[in-house]
Amino acid sequence: MTPFAQEIAAARAGMAAGTLDEAMRHLERAHVIGQRQVWPHVLSHWLMLQIEARRGRPLAVLGQLARIVLGALGSLVGVVPVGNTGGNDINMFKRLPIPADLQNAIEAEAGQARNPYGKSAGFAWFMCLLSLAWFGMAKTPVAVAGWALPLACLALALLLSAPQSLPPWRGVLFKTWSVLLAAACAWYVSPGLAVGYIWLAGQVLRDAGRQP
Repeated sequence: MTPFAQEIAAARAGMAAGTLDEAMRHLERAHVIGQRQVWPHVLSHWLMLQIEARRGRPLAVLGQLARIVLGALGSLVGVVPVGNTGGNDINMFKRLPIPADLQNAIEAEAGQARNPYGKSAGFAWFMCLLSLAWFGMAKTPVAVAGWALPLACLALALLLSAPQSLPPWRGVLFKTWSVLLAAACAWYVSPGLAVGYIWLAGQVLRDAGRQP
C-alpha cells in the first residue's frame, strides 16, 4: 500500500469511528502527498467535503467543492501549491513547507506511471467548464435534459483522470463515450459547442491509439 493509500485508509477509519479531527489530519497529509496527481487530489478533497458536511459547516462544504474543481485543474496543468494541506483553515493557494517524512512519500508516489490519457482528461475538464459557461450565457432557458451534457462530460473527465481504476477495455469505453458526446452536442445543443466536443473525441482517439 502506497503512503497516500495508507493515509486515506486511516482517514476512512477515523470517519467510520466518528473521530473527524483525526480523520482530517490524515486527509491533510494525503493531500500534501497526492496533490500533483488528479485523482488523489480530488479524492482527498472529496473526503474532506464529507467531513465538513458531517460537521454541519455549509460554507466549508462549498470551499471544498471549489477546491475539487480548481485542484483537479491545477494537477492537470502541473501547478499546485506545494505543501498546502487542503483544509478550509488555510488559503488554497498558499505554499507550505513539506515535512521530511511526507517528502519521501511524495517521491515514492512520483514513481507511479504517467496517465496516458492526461491530454484527453485536461481537455475534458476544459469542455465541462466551457459547457457550463455556454449554458449560463444562453439567452433562452436550457432544458433539463440539456444539462446532462456537462454532467456526462464531467463523468468522462473523472474517468480519464484515473484510467487505472477501469479494466483493460477502458479505451473502447472512452472512445465510444467521447464520440457520443460530440454527436449529442451537435444534434441537441449547439453545432458551435460541438466543435469542442469533436476535438475532445479526436484527442481521446489519439490517446487510445497510443496504448499497447
